[in-house]
Amino acid sequence: MKIRFSTKLCIIAILVILIFNMLFNTNIKARDNTAYVMSSKYYFGTDADNVVSRIPFWYRRVDYNVIAHQDPSKTDFWESLYADVQYLYGHGDWDRFWTKNVGLIVGNGRVYDGIHHFGTNDVHWDTDTILVVYAACLTSKDDNSNGLAAKTCERGADNVIGWRNKIWSDDCYSWGNNFSQGLALGYGVNDAANFANSKSYPGDDRQSEEEHSIKNWSQWSRGDANMKVGKFRTASNSIQKNIKESENSSAIQDNRNILRNTQETITFKGIEDIIDIIKKYDSSFNEENYIMSEAKGGRTINIINGEKDEQSIIELHLKIGEFYTNAGYVISIRDGIVEAIYDNTLPLKNKKEKISDKDFIISNELKSKQASYNEMAKNEVMQKLGSLDGIIEQKQTYYYDVENGQKYVRVRSVVENEEEKAKDYITSLFEI
Repeated sequence: MKIRFSTKLCIIAILVILIFNMLFNTNIKARDNTAYVMSSKYYFGTDADNVVSRIPFWYRRVDYNVIAHQDPSKTDFWESLYADVQYLYGHGDWDRFWTKNVGLIVGNGRVYDGIHHFGTNDVHWDTDTILVVYAACLTSKDDNSNGLAAKTCERGADNVIGWRNKIWSDDCYSWGNNFSQGLALGYGVNDAANFANSKSYPGDDRQSEEEHSIKNWSQWSRGDANMKVGKFRTASNSIQKNIKESENSSAIQDNRNILRNTQETITFKGIEDIIDIIKKYDSSFNEENYIMSEAKGGRTINIINGEKDEQSIIELHLKIGEFYTNAGYVISIRDGIVEAIYDNTLPLKNKKEKISDKDFIISNELKSKQASYNEMAKNEVMQKLGSLDGIIEQKQTYYYDVENGQKYVRVRSVVENEEEKAKDYITSLFEI
């Protein structure tokens, strides 16, 4: 039976409309309205829980629809890589990122160590992806131009952050939460990363600061390293200004910078000069209560012209009695100039009840439980990772969180994952 000409035209018209909707309908996975947050609970337990339960809050604040996954399937992971912002928390190396079920790898997709990895050649970051964060060890190791972070930027993502060293699971979550808060306060990507670097993180292992510093990241950029996200990206300049003032973002950062009212340029000549400045600001400051460390800070790399901008950091970590803390001073140095000294002891100064060293002495009873805490940490780690993994190192310290006023026994475990030829750096906290 012949089909009438008019019927043919009708069918063609319907097909054209369907194709048009598939290509241009913004209700289908609109890139500029989605943030993707994922973590691997299989490896990192509580810290991974915090990533998907708390970090999405900040992206919703800037009007994103948020997709959050833990150990996503291959399909879920692939279908979420269209997002405007992608925050990925898991395992890493210079050329790949992975979780329990799926990963990303430089070049073409393939199975590696029994896990399917999508290739950087397969993903279209060139269709309006503002930011990809590989919150994992070594994802910008040696700033290799053929590495994962660089190739992701080369493939079209406007900004990509990866780490040049190994990082602890708890520091990684805390830094990421502060970074995401910075974005929600109206900072651009680079300012938000520097905002996260201005915070103090638990300082119990200063001997390996250079190896494990959470502040040793690289940001690969296609030119606008300080691009804003969400509602701040699309707002006019006047609206952005009003939003930023209403969020009070500048006060949050500048209130901690004790150089905020200083007009003169301060050339870095040595830590002694920095201590003199802090003593003028706080007459009760005693350097004997602080542990000093130096670390590389953030580095920004323009992938188009190769220009670099780099920060150096000096940390003064406050120790109260036998407890390490997440308080202290962070000194940011750029091109030999001291650009800021951040006071992260303010939560302590604002407490109504003053604390003293005598309240932070470890009792003999608590010391007698060291083996028990190590065993509890071991059990916690083994539950996460399974019998194929073995703890090759444990370090136990006492930790006081100045934000919530809680004391902890903290056990950091280095775990050898023979199946994947990798090491996990996992922190376990036990309230005292």
